[in-house]
Order: sequence, then C-alpha cells, then structure tokens
Amino acid sequence: MTAMIQTLTNMPLNALLTTCAVGMAVLVLICGVLLDFWRKKDSGLEAHLLRASAAGSIPTGVVLISAGFDPSILAELSGINVYITFAGFALVYVSIKAISNIYEQKAASPMQIRRAAPRGGEPLRKG
Repeated sequence: MTAMIQTLTNMPLNALLTTCAVGMAVLVLICGVLLDFWRKKDSGLEAHLLRASAAGSIPTGVVLISAGFDPSILAELSGINVYITFAGFALVYVSIKAISNIYEQKAASPMQIRRAAPRGGEPLRKG
C-alpha cells in the first residue's frame, strides 16, 4: 500500500489525473453491475456506461476547479479540451436557464398570480 501511494505521489499530474479517472470509472462500473446483480435488476449497459463516464470526469472537474485558484496547473495538463468545452456548455446552459426563469416569472399574468394566492386570506400551511 505504501509503495502504491509513493508511486501516485511521484506521478506527473496528467498521469495521476488519468489514473484517478480510469480508477473511478472502473470502480463505479463494477459497483453498479454488482448492485444490479444483488437487487436482481437490469439497468442496461447504457446506464452503467453513463455512470462510469460521469465518475471518470470527477477528477478532471476537481483539477479544473483548482486551476481557478492556481492557473499554472493548466500548463501541466494536456488533452483536457473536451472537459473545458463541456464546462463552457454547462456554464452557458445554467446561465440561459437562470435568465429564462427570471423572464418567465416576470411574465406571469395577474390571473396566474391570483390563482397562486391562498384563498380566504389564510396563510399557506407547511407540511
């Protein structure tokens, strides 16, 4: 175990990132298949591959977040263009959703607002 930790700490960042991504993807794939077998459920190959792909992206996401605090990290990495593109897509998507939500709320007609208001002046009950 000590030798493995020493090997990981001596790896270049790019190799460490790849190792962690592949390790997480394999772990999630195996766990998903075993859980399906244990629950006697068939999620299908697509679901397992989607989960494994998402898990494999977590290490890259963590490194990209840390690069926001230390941009020199990006100089040590290669082949992350796809992940930067996905991050850009996510940022644009979230921004458009937030903007469209604001305009949808402002565009509510007085009739919609009256329908949403509680009747008889009673406050809304929680629970």
